[in-house]
Amino acid sequence: MWTVEGPGRADCYGALPTTTLRMVLRMLTGSYNPRHVNHFNPFEKMFVGHVVGCTFSLGSMAVAGLAAYQYSVVYGLTTLAVHYVVPLLLFGTYIVVVTFLHHCDVDTPWYSDERWDFVRGQLSSVDRHYGIIHHVIHCIGTHQMHHMFTRIPHYHLEEATEHFRRAFPHLVRRCDDPILPAFVRMFQKFEQQSTIDDDAKEHVFK
Repeated sequence: MWTVEGPGRADCYGALPTTTLRMVLRMLTGSYNPRHVNHFNPFEKMFVGHVVGCTFSLGSMAVAGLAAYQYSVVYGLTTLAVHYVVPLLLFGTYIVVVTFLHHCDVDTPWYSDERWDFVRGQLSSVDRHYGIIHHVIHCIGTHQMHHMFTRIPHYHLEEATEHFRRAFPHLVRRCDDPILPAFVRMFQKFEQQSTIDDDAKEHVFK
């Protein structure tokens, strides 16, 4: 058995502010069961062929951290928190929620290595509408076509999705629930159903 680990709380709204911090901690410690990958180590096997890019990314983060430190020295920790840390946590939380909802919904399968192929994998994502910010975030909620054809400019995602839905209605995965209630619903299912048998070929949340 292995477990897809979540933030560990059924109180979804309360967990939101801590979710980003826990994600960063997991990336740092590599505590992904059953695979352990430290996302801050450019020499991990996962990053073979991308060492230069990963190293440049880490260097950029170090420069940003130094700039934040210097800002705190000049203006104080409170000002740094208000102008940088809190907005960063809010943005990180938004990224976690949106990414989670892109790939989790009832009856949306997660495949084992032997069952997975490119088309199955890419179409196991979910189209959602993010209300008044849907176009502000470049229609990324129309996610199936973003996965299938990664080079489509985001401003053409809606058009591509229309054609896809007409041609392949049986392959469409779409959820029109409001975003935060959808997140709460799926977060609770994730907490309850995220233990998966080692020999499972396919996993879906019910």
